[in-house]
Amino acid sequence: ALLEELHAYKCRCVGEELPVKFESGTPQIELLAGLTATVDYFAWLGEACGATGSRREKIAAAYKAMEGHEAALTRQLLAGLKEIPEIEVFGVSNPNEVARRVPTVAIRHASRKTHAIAEALAAQGIFLWSGHNYALEVVRQLGLPEDEGVVRIGMAHYNTEEEIERVLTVLFSLLSPNL
Repeated sequence: ALLEELHAYKCRCVGEELPVKFESGTPQIELLAGLTATVDYFAWLGEACGATGSRREKIAAAYKAMEGHEAALTRQLLAGLKEIPEIEVFGVSNPNEVARRVPTVAIRHASRKTHAIAEALAAQGIFLWSGHNYALEVVRQLGLPEDEGVVRIGMAHYNTEEEIERVLTVLFSLLSPNL
């Protein structure tokens, strides 16, 4: 009833009935297909993790499994970063509190520029981001150079412990002064 009362800014040829009143033109079919595939994927992942029951239960199990896996990878990354001299980790860095953060870790090195670190890692086939990552105000509030920002290492449920170890090994060799 509320949607019926709202004025829709639309072409005159579009009717007043819902949902056409707000959704004129061709539906975004590719987005709907992508959404369907995403839901199917999470249900499949839940089953692969041993879940049974409804689609909703399988998806919930997938999210729980992803959260546990990503937390373990984050703890591994945080522990390894502590071993690299002059690395500053932003955000929650206590391995026992990874539930309070996302599995993306922002770092800076005391004497190496963020873009140089990202480029050196890219040369080794490790792809991550550097810069303000569209969080310019956060970078400013942290007192970081706006043109540098941080190196952002993101993990997801499809990453492996071996990949995290490789990132750490390359970072250590790149940033340790004694090597």
